[in-house]
Amino acid sequence: MHIDLNDLKPGHIYGLMTQILIPRPIAWVLSDNGNGEFNLAPFSYFTGISSSPPLLMISIGKKQDGSSKDTLANIEHRDNFVVHIPATSQQKEVTASAEPLPALESEVKKLGLDLADINGFPLPRLKTCQIAMASVKHQIIRLDGVAQSMVVGRVKSVYISDDVIKEGERLNVSALAVDPLCRLGSSEYGNLGKTIKD
Repeated sequence: MHIDLNDLKPGHIYGLMTQILIPRPIAWVLSDNGNGEFNLAPFSYFTGISSSPPLLMISIGKKQDGSSKDTLANIEHRDNFVVHIPATSQQKEVTASAEPLPALESEVKKLGLDLADINGFPLPRLKTCQIAMASVKHQIIRLDGVAQSMVVGRVKSVYISDDVIKEGERLNVSALAVDPLCRLGSSEYGNLGKTIKD
């Protein structure tokens, strides 16, 4: 089957792209609402883009009314955010955190999620996530004619649970122990199942 994207409506293109760009890692992003509460939302258009400096990218769309999503507004105004890699056991919480809430209300509080401090960083991390990247806004790129904004963040420090670190001469994170939740198309998620070495 050959599909000419010029023949598809945007919603159909989104459905197609999310079914062929698989699996996608999920950035579970905590940001500062500015009122003592924290926003939490998942984004699966997410990847690393550089290691020197350490940069990551999250693509954030708009709300249905055309206004900025809370995560984008928070990063734009307050710079700091924390990117977590959720485990498959957290799928229900990840999905629930995507539901729209009024601005300044906290998904963290609504879902009853526990927080822990990150050394030397103003924002906390989710206590139950095994990987958290303390990040600072590097650049926000608003693409012409596109509803998405590319948020480029510089990773300042990383929390990794000792439970997912393998013993050895150098740092070795066990992907199977992390058990990352992977985003697929439609309402589907996946997991790693196994790893393959070359």
